[in-house]
Amino acid sequence: SAALNGGQIFSNTADYGGGVYIESGTPVLAGVAVISNTATADGGGFYLYGGQPVIAGGLVMENHATNRGGGFFLGNSPARIAGVAVYSNTAADGAGFYLDGPFAFSEDRVPVIANSYVRHNRATFSGGGGFYFHQAIAGLANNVVADNQADNGAAMYLWASSPQFFHNTIAQNAGSTGVYLTNKPGRASWPPVIPIPSRPSFTNTIVSTHTVGFYVESTGLSGILQNQAKLEGTLWWGNGNDTAGPGPVVHTTDVYSNPLFTCTGDPPDCLLPYHILTDSHAVDAGVPVALTIPGGDLFVDIDLQLRPSGEGYDIGADEVVSDTYSVWLVPPISTLSTEPNQTVTHTHQLMNTGLETDTYNLDVLSSYSNWATLLADTVITLSAQTSETVQLRVTVPGTATNDMRETTRITATSRADPDRQATALDVTTVITGDVTDLIVGKWADVADAVEPGEAIRFTIVVTNAGPLTDTLVVTLTDTAVPTQAIGAWSLPTGCTGVITTGTAICTRTLAGGSVPVSESLTLVITATGTYTGMLVNTVSVNVAGVIDSNPDNNVAEATVGFTVPVTGCVSLESVTIPGPTQGYSGTAITFTASISPSEATPPIAYTWLPQPDGSAVLSGQSVATYTWRTIGTKTITVTATNCGGGSDIYTHTITIYEQETREKIYLPLVIRNN
Repeated sequence: SAALNGGQIFSNTADYGGGVYIESGTPVLAGVAVISNTATADGGGFYLYGGQPVIAGGLVMENHATNRGGGFFLGNSPARIAGVAVYSNTAADGAGFYLDGPFAFSEDRVPVIANSYVRHNRATFSGGGGFYFHQAIAGLANNVVADNQADNGAAMYLWASSPQFFHNTIAQNAGSTGVYLTNKPGRASWPPVIPIPSRPSFTNTIVSTHTVGFYVESTGLSGILQNQAKLEGTLWWGNGNDTAGPGPVVHTTDVYSNPLFTCTGDPPDCLLPYHILTDSHAVDAGVPVALTIPGGDLFVDIDLQLRPSGEGYDIGADEVVSDTYSVWLVPPISTLSTEPNQTVTHTHQLMNTGLETDTYNLDVLSSYSNWATLLADTVITLSAQTSETVQLRVTVPGTATNDMRETTRITATSRADPDRQATALDVTTVITGDVTDLIVGKWADVADAVEPGEAIRFTIVVTNAGPLTDTLVVTLTDTAVPTQAIGAWSLPTGCTGVITTGTAICTRTLAGGSVPVSESLTLVITATGTYTGMLVNTVSVNVAGVIDSNPDNNVAEATVGFTVPVTGCVSLESVTIPGPTQGYSGTAITFTASISPSEATPPIAYTWLPQPDGSAVLSGQSVATYTWRTIGTKTITVTATNCGGGSDIYTHTITIYEQETREKIYLPLVIRNN
């Protein structure tokens, strides 16, 4: 690992990572300006491959990548990027960001991009002015994605990707669509290939001023194999169509109103672009979000102001903080279970979400006055935009009986403005008999899509977290669907299963004594060669004769993507003709066809129409030279094919003007006699 604080990386050129190239490791770069760098392939500003780099603050501007990722290219990199201004970068695809994987659902493998401005970036080829997600899982929170350009997905282009988005503002991106969802293609011929869909979720999002806000393609299938955009808490405004396309867009808790942005220009004229005014209908209109920032256990907005403020969560990247005095207790409800003669602790955060220092009186009202004790001062002073932990300890007496409930309400009242109050409700349920907390976890050891014949190791960990210290015999039920994804499996000792149903039953003995105590199992599933799509592997745990105090953690899930290329061949998907759109008569102009994916299996056969004038083209080659003798609009077409039935056609138009010439002007020579 290494660290770099400040400095400027300016006007460099490389194949990959024109400004910065990072492969593996955990370097930290803070406040770095990466400007006007060029990558002849990928990653004009940053090229990040693997590792877990941290990019905190800084400016990534006017970088260029010939292929992917004008500002950032992430290749299977769970990077942490926060507080960065990503402006005016260009690339063929993914002008701001291009995320190529990871196709993984584990928390430690997911890249996170937060509190950043992604603006004025331009994709020149297929899509992704702000972001291009290519078979990727990611988390995005508190970002402004605005004023970007691309033919499709001017804000975001998702290809077989399922990111999660929280509190983002997507506005005024120029192109046919703002957010575009499509899938990895399937194939009907034998062996059949099921497509890998895009299934992102968006929470508390502003979607404003696009030709089409969300466009979703269809895979032609249903259920988890269908593309789907899921939105909850969305403000729609000024779009020609909010949604379009044959695939589903599921949206709830919608607001249809002008977001009332403070300004939409650039600094210094517009210091806080795409923030919202206090009378915006986005204020307090969002849904609750269970998302925390590590270390602070708080959620903040793009300016690091506490969220929520006022009466609720605001929609978009900005949380309006306009109240002089404001207070929150989060979470507002806590429920725990325990047995007689035991103690549990409810934990909350008291947050001063106002603009001034305030002092709060804490009052406790309990259904059983001798059970609950506040583990905090009853008078707490907090400066603006700060917080403090508040805990309530509940001690259940030995005389308590089954299903008794102790309910305590904590109220925090502002001394500066007594009308400002926050409340939290703590419910403790008494359970008699043997009580413990069983916890099960599961994860897969793959970071990308699984290929035919590849073995995936699923690790299952079951834990007795107490308070029961007896030896426990627990039953684990593991289910993998769909079963056509399973070519073979290897079950752990103590497990029996039926591969045709994808279900296995395992018995494990957790030793008695001190708790917590855990057992680990490994289930290995080998991919079949005839399935693509998602494999969902779910495990649940239970124990007979014992009450589980927290059943919410008794189920765990791991999901991986399966992909099957044509045997011995990666099929070509598309071809284009990058090149000039105007030229002059009599001048030779060379065009080079470009294919996608770049790893398509050669040979690639190219057919050019019409046949080039003035220059021969070798049959099947990707390069053709045209020399037009007449002026006007000319059209050329290339068709590309390869093995496995891969084929595409592309038409390019160019306007030919008269060749510029320099005319000689002859002036008469006059000699005057003196």
